[in-house]
Amino acid sequence: MKKKTSLFIIIFLLLSLSVKAEVLKETTVHAKQITLYLRGNIRLPLVVDNKLVFSEFGGKLIKNIDRLDVVVDREGRLQGIRLIYDDRVSGKKSIFFPKIKSIVFERPGKETPQNALRLRVVTIDEIIDIW
Repeated sequence: MKKKTSLFIIIFLLLSLSVKAEVLKETTVHAKQITLYLRGNIRLPLVVDNKLVFSEFGGKLIKNIDRLDVVVDREGRLQGIRLIYDDRVSGKKSIFFPKIKSIVFERPGKETPQNALRLRVVTIDEIIDIW
């Protein structure tokens, strides 16, 4: 009897504690330039002076961004930003930045498909699905 009871309790706890990954909000934003200000020393070729800039001109084009995911935990606290982009050499890349100070979106003069990107707010469980 104890085995059945303990098995039932374990199954109940596993089912009640399992959390589904979900997209809380999704929208399309238009921006002339996006600047991510990072905390700490993140050593990546894209990051210069703890900031990452995507714009309409230059090496890091905003049209190469597939989407920008704002990752939150169960309580809604910011956990980081996931950036999915095409680097035009090796294909799609996914980078997670855990330490974000702020994000600055500059509004374009004219909204075009080239300056549009998907912005999503997702739960931290969604980060397991990289693409």
